[in-house]
Amino acid sequence: MPHITVLLFIASVNLSVQRQSENPGTRRHCTATFVRVEDFPGEITNSSLEAWLAHSETDAFVVLKEGAIVLEWYAPHYEGVEPHILFSISKSVTGALAGILNASGIFDPAARVMDYLPKAAACGYGECTVQQLLDMQAAIAFDEDYLDQTGQFARYRVATGWNPPQTGVTPTEGLAEFLMILQASDKPHGETFRYLSPNSDLIGIILERATGKRYADLLSKYLWQPLGFEHDGYVTVDSVGTARSAGGVCASPRPRQARPGNQCRGFRQG
Repeated sequence: MPHITVLLFIASVNLSVQRQSENPGTRRHCTATFVRVEDFPGEITNSSLEAWLAHSETDAFVVLKEGAIVLEWYAPHYEGVEPHILFSISKSVTGALAGILNASGIFDPAARVMDYLPKAAACGYGECTVQQLLDMQAAIAFDEDYLDQTGQFARYRVATGWNPPQTGVTPTEGLAEFLMILQASDKPHGETFRYLSPNSDLIGIILERATGKRYADLLSKYLWQPLGFEHDGYVTVDSVGTARSAGGVCASPRPRQARPGNQCRGFRQG
């Protein structure tokens, strides 16, 4: 989803030096057969990648092989320059940032959440370690129910600023306040994997507390600038400026923007 700035508050992720952009809107025809019709019965009838991308309402598709761009495709309505929301890939961006700060000795993932956020001692996250947050092993009584319109998940969405205030949903002052009211489940932290977006939002807040810098500025200093991103990015924030580090990171898919993913692949192989 491009044009997210018309819907939500954002904080900018800036480059120190603006690089010359490649010609926007470049499109390469996807002539190879990458999709098997039999894998999607009743959904597609054409095995060409270009037809499949159009059918699936894809905005941008960039493929790298051995560090080089081999395929670049954009929908007619999107030139690939304006930052596009990453949704839950933001969790991987936040995890990468946490790893960099840990390697730099700036914060300790073995510490408890309440060591960084004393207020958390009264909520379910207090005794949880930051590492358990990163591993999605926080035992929190929260259901990520995207169909919920009036309960806890709906309240979470309002707190992030992604949903407007609505009748029947108890408001909070923002995302951080909402996270501090979540309670522990009846299981111990660190035993069970359970995917919960609030965990990654809390990591962003902890990184800010550990460094004294805003999440967007941390992305700029430790990822955007050293990895050579081509365009500025941004992250959505709530009504008081707390970053949505679990799902609100926005980046352009233009070629130089895709290369950091290849560098992360190289780190893993190394």
